[in-house]
Amino acid sequence: MGNLISIVVPVYKVEKYLDRCIESIVKQTYKNLEIILVDDGSPDNCGRMCDEWAAKDSRIKVIHKENEGLGYARNSGLDAATGEYVAFVDSDDYIMPQTYEKALERLLSENADMCYFLCFGEYNGYKVYPKIRGLKSVYSGKDVVNNFLVNSISAMSRESSCLGMSICYILHKRSVIEKFKIRFYSERDCLSEDLFFRIEECKHISKIAVLPEYLYCYCHNGASLTTSYRPDRFEASLRLYKKLLESTADISSPEMRQRCIGALMTNILVCIKQEVHFSKDIGVKAAKENIKRICDNSIVKIILSEYPLESLPAARQIIYRSILKGRISAIIIFIRLKDLEKRVFGKSVNRKGRKV
Repeated sequence: MGNLISIVVPVYKVEKYLDRCIESIVKQTYKNLEIILVDDGSPDNCGRMCDEWAAKDSRIKVIHKENEGLGYARNSGLDAATGEYVAFVDSDDYIMPQTYEKALERLLSENADMCYFLCFGEYNGYKVYPKIRGLKSVYSGKDVVNNFLVNSISAMSRESSCLGMSICYILHKRSVIEKFKIRFYSERDCLSEDLFFRIEECKHISKIAVLPEYLYCYCHNGASLTTSYRPDRFEASLRLYKKLLESTADISSPEMRQRCIGALMTNILVCIKQEVHFSKDIGVKAAKENIKRICDNSIVKIILSEYPLESLPAARQIIYRSILKGRISAIIIFIRLKDLEKRVFGKSVNRKGRKV
């Protein structure tokens, strides 16, 4: 039968996508799977759908629990996992048929602690395959932290590359996770719970095998966290930045702090876009006041004044200089023009797979 792979799937309000996700897992060419569906108190029919899948496939286990969020749902799945290896799939995404057969073969061939493979996106009915510059076939020793981990955090400049911070396009060795008691934070307390999981994992592994194939599909849909209004998103972003600095304080790479700053800069932009996009719901006056509060924040002013903005793409330079100078109206107009451009061309990313 081979090595058992546990696949943890947190489930919450994804009726429309759940069957597609589970079907992509049960039809894997690698058959020795333990599929753990964690119904995180979903108020729709997801819990029943999970039970129906379990009745059809003996490899499926279902956990029904009270709603606590994505991070804790994954933890419940980890606690129940028994496989030598573990993987995570979000329930509105799907994977290619040979994902775990290829990932396990690559991991074992290198005697590695994890296998990283590529993720492509599905946006409004078309697929985007991001290009990653400088991707190595293997990361080992100090390179795991100083290269792989560093490049997992926001890439702001044109020259930088980003591997992405999601744990979903990785096959993990479960013994490492259990030995060092690595678990997820709640995304309600701290944004980017995936990133902190990866930081702790990378600190305790010695080798990563890379499989340069697009095997995981991230499906953009309107129910994601970033398309829901969160009043405390800016405060949560500051907490993320501070925690990121704390978590990486023992990493000597000179680029790490710059990447942490880049992560905050990305979240600042997300926070401001949120205010613009939801201004009809919260009121234009309130949205402007919230944007002004972000622009006036001392941490925002310091990092934007110190960051080499000239290294960024032109559009990013314009928006960050406007934030630094507190030009609220200019910020709003610029974001709405970019939104209009996306609607006109019917896409939210360009042909190279980079965000516009």
